[in-house]
Amino acid sequence: MKEKIKSLMRELSGRLSGGFRGAGKKFSSKSSREKVVFAVGVFLALIMLVFVVGIRPNLNRMKNAQMSLERAKSGYNYILQNASKVTPQNRVQPDLGRRIEECVIISARNNKLEGLNVTPIAKEKNRVKVQSDNAVSYVSVINFITELENRFGVTVDQITLDKQGDGIVYISNMILIRLEKGENDG
Repeated sequence: MKEKIKSLMRELSGRLSGGFRGAGKKFSSKSSREKVVFAVGVFLALIMLVFVVGIRPNLNRMKNAQMSLERAKSGYNYILQNASKVTPQNRVQPDLGRRIEECVIISARNNKLEGLNVTPIAKEKNRVKVQSDNAVSYVSVINFITELENRFGVTVDQITLDKQGDGIVYISNMILIRLEKGENDG
């Protein structure tokens, strides 16, 4: 049995070493034109490998970064355009007679925000937590916040929006606060 294994190992090693020597002999026996074609093929394969592994992922990242930058510019331009509409002459005294929950519901209805959950924060009568069950327009959220500030004196303390698509978001966490008279004088 041991003799059979040793003879099989010798035969296998002879074939392997002869196979590599044979491949070298086969390549050296090729014409110069075939060698050039082979070298060009290997070179093109290496270039494709470098492109697929190194360059294309970076191009994709750059494209995504440019798209994000364009969306940010668009949002910034929207804010700048609407900021010019609010001037000290247009500023009215906020309606402080309503509870903050009522203010949020009224403003949400006016800006077509459906599925908002408004939860009062315990021990703080002028703070509420707002979350949305439905995806809403980013522009509607901005208009909602602007109306709360201008009409009811309610401001955003914290906000987290989850992007769902182009201009569509979920309000995952928004803390709204209304300062008592005199707290924001300062």
